[in-house]
Amino acid sequence: MASSRSLSPGDATPVAEFLHFLSKHQSPGLRFGSSLQKCMFVPQDELQAYLSGARLQALLESVCRQRFTQKDVNTAAVQSRRRILAILILIGRGDLIKRCFTAHAPSDENLPFELQPSQFSFDTFRRFYEEQWAFCAHSFQEGEIDSHILENTILPIYGLEEKDLGGPQPLLSCGYIHTTSVDTRCVHEFVIKTYNLNGDLASISYRNELEALKTLSLNKNASKSIVKFYGSFTQQDSHHVILEYADQGTLRDFYQKFSHPKMENDVTDFWEHLFNLAVGLRQIHHIELLEGDHTSTFHGVHQDLRPSNILVFCKGEASPYRFTFKIGNFSHSHYGLSDEDNSKNHGGVSMRIRTYGPPGCYLIRPAYREVVRAQRNGDIWSLACIFSEATSWVTDGPQAVEEYRNQRKQALSQVPGFKDGDCFHDGSDVLPEVKAWHAHLAMLRRAGDYVTPNIWHTLLQQCLEVDEQRLRAFQLCNKTIELLGQQRNRVCHDYFYRGDDNNKGWPPAGRFCGSSGPAMMRANQEKPSEDLDSMGTTALDVPNPPTAKKSEPNSNNSPGSSTLSTPPNVNPGIEFEKPLCPVHQHGPAMRLPELSFKEVSDWISRRKSFTLKKDKDNEKLPNHDYLNRVAGRDHIFLIDDAVSMKDYWPEVAKVFKALSYLTKTVDDDRIIEAHFTVSAATHKSSKSSILLSKVQERGLQLAATSNPETACDKILREWKNKVTRNKFRNLVGLSKPSMPGVTLYILTDGVWEDQSDLSSFIRDVVRFMDEYDMPRKHIGIQFIRFGNSTRGAERLRVLDSGLGLRRDIVDTIPSTGNVFKILLGPVDPTFDDDECTCGGEANI
Repeated sequence: MASSRSLSPGDATPVAEFLHFLSKHQSPGLRFGSSLQKCMFVPQDELQAYLSGARLQALLESVCRQRFTQKDVNTAAVQSRRRILAILILIGRGDLIKRCFTAHAPSDENLPFELQPSQFSFDTFRRFYEEQWAFCAHSFQEGEIDSHILENTILPIYGLEEKDLGGPQPLLSCGYIHTTSVDTRCVHEFVIKTYNLNGDLASISYRNELEALKTLSLNKNASKSIVKFYGSFTQQDSHHVILEYADQGTLRDFYQKFSHPKMENDVTDFWEHLFNLAVGLRQIHHIELLEGDHTSTFHGVHQDLRPSNILVFCKGEASPYRFTFKIGNFSHSHYGLSDEDNSKNHGGVSMRIRTYGPPGCYLIRPAYREVVRAQRNGDIWSLACIFSEATSWVTDGPQAVEEYRNQRKQALSQVPGFKDGDCFHDGSDVLPEVKAWHAHLAMLRRAGDYVTPNIWHTLLQQCLEVDEQRLRAFQLCNKTIELLGQQRNRVCHDYFYRGDDNNKGWPPAGRFCGSSGPAMMRANQEKPSEDLDSMGTTALDVPNPPTAKKSEPNSNNSPGSSTLSTPPNVNPGIEFEKPLCPVHQHGPAMRLPELSFKEVSDWISRRKSFTLKKDKDNEKLPNHDYLNRVAGRDHIFLIDDAVSMKDYWPEVAKVFKALSYLTKTVDDDRIIEAHFTVSAATHKSSKSSILLSKVQERGLQLAATSNPETACDKILREWKNKVTRNKFRNLVGLSKPSMPGVTLYILTDGVWEDQSDLSSFIRDVVRFMDEYDMPRKHIGIQFIRFGNSTRGAERLRVLDSGLGLRRDIVDTIPSTGNVFKILLGPVDPTFDDDECTCGGEANI
């Protein structure tokens, strides 16, 4: 490989330059052990960048005293031994590199050397062994879990400092980690949780946390409400878990750091983001894993929910009330395979959670600590207690939280033998003082706060019941969504009816109200289904709006002026700006045109019987002019291909055939898209018959359960890419039309996996429309419901009218419904029977 001509022995300049490079390009790292040891290491990307091309050629010629060509330098034998070369030069034995260029000699991928290579003497290996660690820093890989790292290996971590995040041991530290790519080095802030192996309990806690975080990481949406898990490792006598850094500390810190909300929008924003914890708890309690044709269901339990384990993240938000709250600290958690019992998790023993724990986990005598089963409904109790304290903070700040705690302490001091002085129960039942406190808060609530007076009866009371009557996690989520819907709708109601001659009391800029004006509470006041109990949820007793009384005519004869009688004991309201939509005067209801699927099917048959295009065009549907309202829009179909849809597939094909043919006739490019929730296949065609055949073929392969979030997120990404490309073309002066209006038709029975949550997708669509200032009905989402699942129907009803969105872009209709409403419901207020759902978006 190398030529035989020798160089002058005095040519050592490249070596001196290389040693200077090493001295200037070291990064801080550390080792974990009995004590933390700070070290320096050479980043591999910087070393490889230096040892390339002419520099590597000159260095080899200098240490080997032979001529090398660029062809020699670029061989695999040289390129794969650059770190070995660097270490040998550092210990003054660069000449030995020639012995390492043989086929069977060790290469860089064999580093670090723990055994002496045959090419090295004992003394050379001893010196090589000591220096090699600076060139063998650990490289963290995404998803690296429970790796065992040699005790001398340097970790690319620096700036580590202990942080008081509100919890006891294990040790929590904040620092930075180096990660390398091809041409750059980035730094990421993180928290490392250290379990020192000084007993069995630390190892058990580490294994509990690791198992929980590994299982939860299988759900890509879990990190929205659960602390993100980066990986874990063990070095010497300690286990370590790497987690995302909560830059705002914990919920306990949050209460002390920020003042409680006083504006209506701030109150709503806070509850939206705090209620996101219910979504996280639902994801902890129920995870389904598809393995071939078999689905394994895992049920988890957290067991240690309290404010110091709720982490707070800024995420770039200016308002603290829009910060993100996530569940953390899984050291007491347990996961196991599901059985029919929905209240207990096999494999775990409950620890003593004191203040926020349920009565079932309370043990007066510590000797009996290990006899209580881990219970998921205990988490429901704990989260309800967190929400209960949050209500105090929203009403009057941290002093109200402290007063609430003191009242519980005083009540429990009268219970003989009770040791946990600030619990929410007396050992068996919820304290009467808890209910009395919420009644007290309801009298003190601020104008525009409709969560505080309703949270006890709507949510907390059912979470603080005895074990078997307590809500489940998915029911808790539904309740929080309903509460947010009340908050948005009642605030919208006040905007329209609060009397003020100076146009005060209107929605703030950027908050969009629907077109239905005063009748916005109708959706929440509908008669509940008689089958709701079978799905584990109950109807809400939503208070009627305050009765409006006519004001006396004023001097300027302004029409429609009215005021509301003021509720008692409500703090003064806040001034608001002019609304973005007017109050509509409603006259007698207009009878809407109807179109059945049979009429569409007959119309298609008649059109196909004609040969000439003009004859086809002359064959019109009844009331065909209404189709002009969706002319020029794109039409996308998302079909739920879960096994639960198997019995409905003939009807699915019939509905898809009718709608795809019909929408093709009014779509400018005549291209129709068909996606599925389980299959990754996407089909686009101007021939509806081709798409119909794909749908029919898919119906023969239904076997799995469905989570439509992935498919919906993919569709939204495509929309964003299209708009971004068009925006760029407009900026550079190219003529390109903007993204046309689009309707997404979702054909489903609503029977999805428990962790499925399309409300986040709908929220993202609304934000996407706001970001690009799209017209009100530019994007519409139509759920077409198949079957009679009570749970599926309720899930879709909440998505349609229970989220309190600032834009009403969602409609729901049975698969046997009016075809005109299917096409126009999400984009034309005339065909949407939902009333105003004004406000901002729901967070869950």
